[in-house]
Amino acid sequence: MIKVLRISEELGLYRLFLENKNDILVNSDDILKYQLLSKKVINESDYEVLLKHNTINQCYYDAYKLINQKWYTIHQFKNKLLLKKHDHELIDIIIDEFINNHYLDDDLYEKEYIELKIGQGFGPFYIKNKLYHLGIMMKTDIDEMMQREALLNYFKRCSYKIKNENDFNKEVIKLKKQGFYYDLIIEMYDMLHQEEELCLSTNLRNTVK
Repeated sequence: MIKVLRISEELGLYRLFLENKNDILVNSDDILKYQLLSKKVINESDYEVLLKHNTINQCYYDAYKLINQKWYTIHQFKNKLLLKKHDHELIDIIIDEFINNHYLDDDLYEKEYIELKIGQGFGPFYIKNKLYHLGIMMKTDIDEMMQREALLNYFKRCSYKIKNENDFNKEVIKLKKQGFYYDLIIEMYDMLHQEEELCLSTNLRNTVK
């Protein structure tokens, strides 16, 4: 018989600490079936069965641990589990479950990612490329209104870098590579500076008053 030294609950599973054996993960059904809370011992044949369950439970444990850490795309999530040497078919089963439970949602990830990067001032080519490397073929069309918002956010954040015409041209080249239209870049830069000049003139008038 194998003595159960301690049982701890972890991410909806139970870790059994055993005498002279490696600890194993079991689920609530195993706890009830083998009366582990009351008996505190396992025979060798039951241990072999639980050892097989441990392989499955370990994959679930790693999957839940990943989801609790951060939000992943399906592509990222699968690769993380594959790196841990889990069974491919079992990973696919877990991914299907997680999609059904909305733990994984590439459409929502794309929407949130685009909003985040637009807010940080990044362009459509940049965003599309980043999403591609995250395993998502971008479906959203980043329209002119979104580009205007992104450019405005970018210039508000980075206009301090532009001290002369040469600096401005460098920024324009960089923004064009990100997928922004040239005319839109110029328009939004001018608009921001018109707003700044308006604020400055308003402040001056208030000072005079």
